[in-house]
Amino acid sequence: MLQQSAKQPFCIPLFINIAMAKVSLDSVIDKSLINRFRGLASGSGSSNAAKSVTAALSGKSGAVTIADGLRTGARTFASAVQNINSSIGLVNVSRAVLTNLGELTDKMLALAERASQNGTGAGMRANLDREFKKLSHKFVKAVEDTKLGDRQLLTVEGLTQVFQTLGLDPDTSASIAEVFSQFTTPADDDSLASSKIKGYRPVKVPSNKFATPVSDTGYNIEKITDNAISGSAAKITRAGNVFIDTDDILNANPGYDSIFIKNSNGTLQTMEAGLLNQPLEVLTINSTTGSSLIGTNQDLGGNSGGDYCLYLIDSSGAVKHRFNIPAGIGGATLEGISDFQLSEDDTTISYIQQQRKLGIRTTSVVKQTASSFSSTGGSTVGTTVASISYQYSLGDPVRSFDTLKMSDDGTSFAYNLFDGDTGEYYTYFDPWTQAQGVVLNSFDFLENNKLVYIDSGDGQVHSHTYADGSSTALTAGLSGISQLTALEAGSGNSGYFAVNSSLGGGARRLQMYGADSATALYTLDSATTDVPLDLSLAYNTSDQAEMGIFGVMRSLSGDADAELYRIKKNAQATTGQRFERMSNEFSSLFASDANIRSRADAFRMKVDLKALRGQIDDNIKAIDHALEVLGQNLELARQSGLAFLSVSDTISSSADAAQVAKDLRTAIRKNAGAAISQAENLEPMIVAALVLDTSA
Repeated sequence: MLQQSAKQPFCIPLFINIAMAKVSLDSVIDKSLINRFRGLASGSGSSNAAKSVTAALSGKSGAVTIADGLRTGARTFASAVQNINSSIGLVNVSRAVLTNLGELTDKMLALAERASQNGTGAGMRANLDREFKKLSHKFVKAVEDTKLGDRQLLTVEGLTQVFQTLGLDPDTSASIAEVFSQFTTPADDDSLASSKIKGYRPVKVPSNKFATPVSDTGYNIEKITDNAISGSAAKITRAGNVFIDTDDILNANPGYDSIFIKNSNGTLQTMEAGLLNQPLEVLTINSTTGSSLIGTNQDLGGNSGGDYCLYLIDSSGAVKHRFNIPAGIGGATLEGISDFQLSEDDTTISYIQQQRKLGIRTTSVVKQTASSFSSTGGSTVGTTVASISYQYSLGDPVRSFDTLKMSDDGTSFAYNLFDGDTGEYYTYFDPWTQAQGVVLNSFDFLENNKLVYIDSGDGQVHSHTYADGSSTALTAGLSGISQLTALEAGSGNSGYFAVNSSLGGGARRLQMYGADSATALYTLDSATTDVPLDLSLAYNTSDQAEMGIFGVMRSLSGDADAELYRIKKNAQATTGQRFERMSNEFSSLFASDANIRSRADAFRMKVDLKALRGQIDDNIKAIDHALEVLGQNLELARQSGLAFLSVSDTISSSADAAQVAKDLRTAIRKNAGAAISQAENLEPMIVAALVLDTSA
């Protein structure tokens, strides 16, 4: 084990030539060195080792032979080899940590890049900044923890001390000085991965990284797609924007309808290349996670029998879970499934299932819950929430469920019952299974015990709360409402809903409301040439409600194709004009106030992170060179020790010290190869080995 002596290196003046002149092997391995090792051998048995070494190195050789001295020299070189090996281990630790810091820097660079992009909103930048801070804390901790005792291994000073312990001092050795000249550090910090590093200055932040003047407009319209969407599903979600289209976009599954997810940064993802060989149908899309529930007979995992299965596809396009659809409960024949719902956490699905057996047709509300996700397995039999039957073989009136909705938490259900006896619909809330006195048309959940619906009496949107049966009108003056969709209550709000109503003459009015207000938060009056097909709602990453429009909206973009549009909350809306603050010059990359919450700051941070990455790369190369030089000194010490040992076994008692030195030089030159270039370090390494042995 390499140890550092607390004592002063008492014998350095005897061995080291302080001037950094080129030192040859001839000037080191000479008669004087042989006699000094004889002196060491004569004092090796003394009880006062330090005194004996001092005396021996002063030339007092005693009565021992040259062979004894050579064997002592061989042991000294063996100690030097051991010490160098220990130091190589420490330097390798420095290199490994630098490599890890480089990877952390790459991740922070990617975050700063995203945060600096014009399409990244304030909410997303806040999320990116939180992740940035986590990585920066890991970076700082890794630097602080890389040390041996009090010696830092990621500083020039710390590595200098490691080398000096071996006798390899950049102040006295030209080859070692050349090693340390290759390290890159800022002027006021000798860290090999410095948080004080700066990129080029001045940083010319592009003008588009600063916010332009903004108006009072609370929402902006963003066109999400430009693909002439052929699929029937296109919705916005918190995790991105999801649509179904024939894959001639990325050509991962050409010729098949596939799921596409367009993230807030503009990145477009789809399902795994070559995954599809049969059609799929999208049954529902989760407005929170961006996951899609699809139905297909294709084996996407655990379906070798080719049955119709439900697969959950996550927001990256990967198969997340498989739900099974049984052929029929209790041996019945399955006739159809519809009205699929998906809980906010993706764990629970529900649907209406119709089956027949022995002349009886049964319609059921069924749910399945996954205790854990698996792309190859899932529950095989669902739980029946409600069920109703009639004998179709005897011509009994039809009784069935339709228009199923499930709350986000997967605990509450609402559905309509059609009773053929009366020809009327009744709305049920479950799990309470209590018929309500009013029929709720086109309903959706605002909370797990509260629905929003279109009242058949006044044609307006009302809310309906379970138990007390209260109904509150939420809109007035609307006509011809053709669609209603809702977003359940989030933090600090009562939920939101969107409606598509008629303006007359073929024009439509698309509106988003807060459930606690009778005033529309956003209104878009379409032209008569517009054909809005579907509305969707989702929270953005800042928990603000936004509305999606899927359809042909010529008045918005001039595009005659069906596309997806997102009505985005304008985070910079104000009652006047303002500019985003200018970029900051932080004291260091990882100072407590350093952040990437603005595009300008993120751009500046990116410049400095690139400089940090460059410093790390340079210093990894410098460490590789240092390891190469350490390896040469290791080889020189090893071959010197072997030469001393070999010659000690062959010389006579009357051998001449000068001739012995010559024989040693010949053997070392023969076997050391390129390591001879480190000859200037032999004497200092001998001294260091003796000091460490004496202080151990």
